[in-house]
Amino acid sequence: MINVKTLETTGLAIIAEVFNAAFADYFVPFHVDQHYLYKRWKAASVDYKLSFGAFDGDQLVGFLVFGVDQRDGKRTAHNAATGVVPAYRGNGLVRRMYEAALPLLKLAGVQYSTLEVITRNEIAIKAYTGIGYSVRRTLLCFSGKLNLTGEQHLQLTKIKEIPAIIPEEIYTYPDTWEQSEKALRIANPDYEFWFIEEAAKMKAYAIVNPESGYIARFGFANGKVLPYGEQLFSAIGTEFSLVKINNVDSTESELADFLSNAGLSNHINQYEMVMEL
Repeated sequence: MINVKTLETTGLAIIAEVFNAAFADYFVPFHVDQHYLYKRWKAASVDYKLSFGAFDGDQLVGFLVFGVDQRDGKRTAHNAATGVVPAYRGNGLVRRMYEAALPLLKLAGVQYSTLEVITRNEIAIKAYTGIGYSVRRTLLCFSGKLNLTGEQHLQLTKIKEIPAIIPEEIYTYPDTWEQSEKALRIANPDYEFWFIEEAAKMKAYAIVNPESGYIARFGFANGKVLPYGEQLFSAIGTEFSLVKINNVDSTESELADFLSNAGLSNHINQYEMVMEL
């Protein structure tokens, strides 16, 4: 018999094992360990008392993990991960976990819930729509080798800590849950802050994982991709054979065109979905 209960007493090693089983056949296969989940979900403000698992006896077979925090002035629960192991799919477990979660989220003062789902994942989109989510925007994901040929005249500086204050005139991308400034400050040990200056003023920056080439967050003075975006990404391109950027808002057409022209491939997209509780 399947029971649904919170994950507050379930070890991360168990959750990681079930996570890997659930995502083994996903569009983008994942394989993680408990240390990865600990760091990622800490940065995402995951609350295990408001996250749920589906259990067959004592065996975890599905999970619904929420990060809870303020977002745009509203207390929001972000679905950081949902999965069901293959043998238990088709039994409505995601809906059952939501039925257990939503009353407790409301009691905790949550007003909205968000999530991100790959646009090709029609089964998940249908399930989330049935629960009450709707698509708010499309997010573009890029990867590849940066190939910028313009002259690079501004020097790249790297520091270990994200500055306490980033100049207000620098417009930042992206602005999704796990790329928020707060989340990346929590995850700071995994990242470096790279920036370029002109006349002793910061003109562009990127928060970069130096081990993987993942660019989690970046910004340009006055939101102008040129010339400072070109200078920044040209410098970054000399450091990595491969970079990855997730969750660029599709309405930022100038930025999307720039990244494509810089040599990156828009390999996969996501929908950001939202639901009012």
